[in-house]
Formats: sequence, structure tokens, C-alpha cells
Amino acid sequence: MINRLNRPMSMGVQLPSHWVAGFTTRPIKRIELSFDIDTYSSSFGKDLGYQGVIRGELMQGFRLMTGYHADYKFQAGIQIDLGRTSIFSTGQPVSSMAQAGSQFTIGLQTSVFPRRSVIQPTTALRINIDSSLGEEAGKGGFFARDKTSLLEVLEAMKRAGEEDSVTTVIVKIERFTLGLASAEELHEAILALKKRGKTVEVFLGEAGTTEYLIASAATRIHMEPSGTLRLTGPRSERFYLKGTLDKLGIEPQLLAMGEYKSAPETFTRKEASPSSHKAVLHALDQIENEYIAALSKSRKISKDDYQKIIRHALFSPKDALEFRLIDAIDSFHNEWEKIQKNFQVGNSMEMYNDRLALPPRIAVIVASGDILKRKVRLLSMAGESQITPERMKRCFDLAINDPRTKAIVLRLAAR
Repeated sequence: MINRLNRPMSMGVQLPSHWVAGFTTRPIKRIELSFDIDTYSSSFGKDLGYQGVIRGELMQGFRLMTGYHADYKFQAGIQIDLGRTSIFSTGQPVSSMAQAGSQFTIGLQTSVFPRRSVIQPTTALRINIDSSLGEEAGKGGFFARDKTSLLEVLEAMKRAGEEDSVTTVIVKIERFTLGLASAEELHEAILALKKRGKTVEVFLGEAGTTEYLIASAATRIHMEPSGTLRLTGPRSERFYLKGTLDKLGIEPQLLAMGEYKSAPETFTRKEASPSSHKAVLHALDQIENEYIAALSKSRKISKDDYQKIIRHALFSPKDALEFRLIDAIDSFHNEWEKIQKNFQVGNSMEMYNDRLALPPRIAVIVASGDILKRKVRLLSMAGESQITPERMKRCFDLAINDPRTKAIVLRLAAR
């Protein structure tokens, strides 16, 4: 920093400019060390001043600082953070400069990013899960809503777990259109919130296998009085077109390498081959075992209990409560009014900035949607995601050419 570059002359004399250089480091969390040196243009590099400062956050939003200056000697101060605003005060009781004497300063500073505040209201985070949730965020198009990405929801949950002021997370599940693997990620994220001492309340309306997998990790599961729960176990569906093609006089010619490469069977058979049938059953067994393990961990549902549940299959709220699948039958509208009276509610998490510099980052490239040679405008208007060579190349080029990006993760959610 250079001061007094454009200061007017005083008594016909041009005052020297003041040059300052310094650095700040954070060796451990909540402790900062700063050191500055300064000199004047009239004696540049010959007459050096210096200053060292230590800042520590003793408690949330309350900082103490102390330091030593070549001229002003010992210094001390406090800083109180109030979100995006901070009030600070510093004092210099002793000085080697007779004309300076002791000094006392009070000031106000603002920040683009909020800091931890000493006055922190009890907060509840609300997360909505519906058909607009996608593997990646984006504009929905003329016939679909804008999409929120699954990664954004997972990041919001992670930040809620780290923020002391957030005590409760409210998850309203209307419809989950992503796969079982994505539902399992949300399930694990909710378990992580509970492990950090957060209360997670999930509200269900019309729910199926994936919606219930997410909800099962919660502290409490609520269901609308008019809702239903469908738990039928995993299933697989496939169409076989040979009979139709025979009637049309079409003979498909396809190649497959290996016993379990069954994709051509859609066109060459009227039913699954023994090897294909075996492979599908094996996959479904694996999925079901993982599903039972998740319910056992979060809801204490045994394998025998699960068999009773899928035989019942369709549950009214009363039935679900009787089977201990839910904890309460509540209207979300009524419960939401109570929540708003007791908490300050947010729809997203905006965390304080606890960094001294922009950190390295990981680029996550999501490949979601239909795999096509080129973009189809009609699908774009309908809000459908598409995977094309041009789009993937553009994403990788952006990540590769960004000097802050140190790693690239390719997340596959293709159809």
C-alpha cells in the first residue's frame, strides 16, 4: 500500500509518500498472524518501521487482537462480528513519539461474506425435494421449472451441520425423480446431520421407495393425513419387441459379445434369456439388501419386518404409523406455522468466509440425461438434460484451463 501519493505540498515542501508491505497467515483455525514493514520515499529502504499483530477468535463472533509497533509500542483491541458488519476498537496507550501520545480508535467495517455473529438467532434450514431437483442445476425451459442440483442440496446440508446456529433442518419431500443411488446420498447426508446433533424433520405426502429411503434417516417422519406410502420392493421392467417385428416382417441383425450382454434381446427375443434373468435377479437382490441395511440402521427395521412391509405394500398414514414407518400424522401447513414462530427459517445456507485467499477447488462435471450426437432444441425447451460431445468438451475445457482447479470429478447419471 502506498499513501500520500497525491498529497498537496505543505509550506512549499512536498511531503514524502509512505510505503507499506505486509502479510497475514492463519497457522491454525481462528488464529491470525500479521506482520507489516513500512518506509518513506525520502529514506526508502533505509529507515524501516514494523508492526506485528495476533488476532484470535475467543468465542463465536468475538475477537481479541494484540500487537507491537515500532513507534506506538504495545497495541490492543477487540472486534465484534454481527454477520456482514463488524465493530472494532483499538488502543495504543504508550508511544515513543512525543507528539503522538496515546491513541484510541473505534470503527465499523462491512464484508461481502457474513462472519460468525455474536448475536446468532436459532435457525431452521428448509429444503424442498420435488421434481425440479436434478443432477445438475439449470434453466428448466418453456415447459419445466428451473432445476436445483443434488450437489447444492448436499452442500447445504453439510454447511448446516457445520453452522452452530442451525439446530433444525426441515425437509419437505414431494417427489424424488432421481435414482436410488442419489436417494442413498441424501439418506447419508441426513444421518451426518443427526450425528452433528441436528434435528431433522421430514414431511411426506405421496411417497414411494426412494422418497422413504431419504425420509428414513430423519429424526422424525411426518405424513400428511391425505398421503399414502407405497413400499413394494425393487423391480425391473423391460420390453421385448420380437413379436411386433415379426408381424411387421422386420428381422433385426445385432451383435453381442459375452453370455450376459443382453441389450440385443429387446429386438431378438420375446422374453428374457436365462442368463439375463439371472443377472437382473442378482442386481435386484443386491439393491434390496442395501435397502434393508439402510432401514435397519436408521429405523431399526429387521429383515422379517421388511418382508411384512412389502407384503402390505400400500400404507395409509394410519397403517404407516401402526407399522412404525412414520412418527406422526401432521399437516405440513399447520406444522410450518409452528416452526416459523420458533425459528428464523432460511431456504439456503450462506456461510461466513473463513479463508484468507481463494482456495484450490475440485470441478464436478455432471453427465446427466440422454446421450446424443448433438443438442436437440425440442428437448431443451422441455427442460431435458442432454449429453453431447460438444457440451462435455466445453465443460472439460473450462475446468482444465482454470488455474484454481486441481482435480476433476466426472459424475455419471446418463440414461
